[in-house]
Amino acid sequence: MEKASELKVETRKCGGKTVVLTIHGVLDAHTSSQLERRIFKLFDSGVHKIVADLSGVKYISSAGAGVLISGMQEASEKGGDFVFVKPSTSVKELFDLLGLASMFKSFPSVSEAIAHFTGR
Repeated sequence: MEKASELKVETRKCGGKTVVLTIHGVLDAHTSSQLERRIFKLFDSGVHKIVADLSGVKYISSAGAGVLISGMQEASEKGGDFVFVKPSTSVKELFDLLGLASMFKSFPSVSEAIAHFTGR
């Protein structure tokens, strides 16, 4: 049985400075720092283009949304971007509730999100 606050994050490089984060599980006050560390480690290594696949996120809290917002801001400040793929229903609902839906760039597939960075 899965723990209440379990988060799994897989990282895959796609070309020079683009990384896909595939996120599964619960993104809440207990797990958001794990994701935040992963994101800022990427920024520290020179990666400024991040695709976050949110299709496997079962639940997101405002703390989790805060990590995504800070990731977007940091990417923008570094001349990059932070985009999302297939946000799950619970993620979409929170974004709508918090009035954030228009703030996030979202794509239906990882390949379309990567194309956003390569201009293809």
